[in-house]
This record gives sequence, structure tokens and C-alpha cells, in this order.
Amino acid sequence: MKKQGTSTSATTGAAKLPARLADLPDVLSVEQLADVLSVCRNGGYAFVNANGIRHFKVGNRILIPKSAVEELLAGRAAA
Repeated sequence: MKKQGTSTSATTGAAKLPARLADLPDVLSVEQLADVLSVCRNGGYAFVNANGIRHFKVGNRILIPKSAVEELLAGRAAA
């Protein structure tokens, strides 16, 4: 029996891309970066590993500051 107020649509698990850059979190994962750049997840990792964007590691996680994404999109990417 279906409960009232529940949705029957399945979610894909992928986060929806924010409409504006200001709506991004302060720190992004590689997967979120890939969504912003409209590339696959492996493309996001390749970009980070080629030092195409400023990033840092916390344990095994690679995190990208929102300011680095803003700089990249404005054409001021750090080399």
C-alpha cells in the first residue's frame, strides 16, 4: 500500500548541479568538480592530478576550494 506524501520517482543518486556558482559548497569533492566542468568523474580526477586546479587532501579524500573553481572558470587557474 502506498503511503501518502511519498514520491514514486526513483533518484539517481547524482547531486543536481547548482544553478549559480554561489550555490556551490565552500569545498567540493572531485565528483562535484566533474559535475561543474561537465566531465566524467575520471576526467575530474585527471584534471586534479595534472595540477589543473588548486586542491588539498584530507586522508584519502581530494577536496577543491570553491575559490579555486571560481578562479578556474574566470580563467585565472593556478599553474
